[in-house]
Amino acid sequence: MTLSPAVKLPDDMLLTLRQKVDPGHTAVLVIDVQNDFCAPGGYYDRTGAELAGIGEMIPRLERFLSNARVAAVPVIFVAAGYDAEYQSSVQRERHLRRFGRVFPVCPSGTWGAEFFVVHPKPAEPVIVKRRYSAFHGTDLDLLLRSRAIRTLVLAGVATNVCVETAARDAYMRDYYVVILGDCTAARNDQVHRSALANVEANFGVVSTAEALVSAWESPMRACGAVS
Repeated sequence: MTLSPAVKLPDDMLLTLRQKVDPGHTAVLVIDVQNDFCAPGGYYDRTGAELAGIGEMIPRLERFLSNARVAAVPVIFVAAGYDAEYQSSVQRERHLRRFGRVFPVCPSGTWGAEFFVVHPKPAEPVIVKRRYSAFHGTDLDLLLRSRAIRTLVLAGVATNVCVETAARDAYMRDYYVVILGDCTAARNDQVHRSALANVEANFGVVSTAEALVSAWESPMRACGAVS
C-alpha cells in the first residue's frame, strides 16, 4: 500500500518487521506447549487431534527459543491450568456438546499440565491462565508494561484457539503482534492456516522464525558482535 505524501505517520509507529521485533521492546510468548496439547495420550490426542503438525513444529520452536535467548529477547511461558474449580458451566457444556463428556485439561500438578519438550529457564516467567486468553485474569499485561514491551512474538498451540486469542487481546491492548507461522500448530493444518490468515488480516503480522532471527542478527553483525 502506498501512502499519500499528505499522510503524516505517528513518530512512534513501527513499520518494518525489524523495527517491530527490536530486542529492546520485544517479548516472546510460548503458549500452552504442554503434554495435554502436544503429547501422545494427552487431551488433544484423546479427542482426535492430529499431532503430526505439532510434533514437526516443536524442534523449530526449540531452535527459535535458543536464538531468542542469545538475542536477549525475554521469553515468557504461558500455561493452561484448567482445574475443575475454575471451569464454568459454559466450559463444561462445550465439552459435553463436542465430546459427550467433560475432559480434565491440564489440571495443576498432573502430567497433562507439564511442559512438553520446551521448558522455561529459571529466570523466565510462567503465566498460568484459566481461560483461553493469556491476559484474562493474569498479570501478563502488568509484566509486559513493567518491561516496556511493545511487541509480542507468539508461538505455541493452538494457533486457532489460545494463540489467536492472545493475538486478539494483545492487539486490543495496543501491542504489536507477530505470530510465528512455523512455530505454532493446531488440531489440524486447515484450522492452523485459517487462523494465521485471520491474524494477518486483522491483528498482526505472520512471520517465520528464520525471518525474526535474521532481523535480530543483522544489527549484531553491523556492530561486529556476530562474525
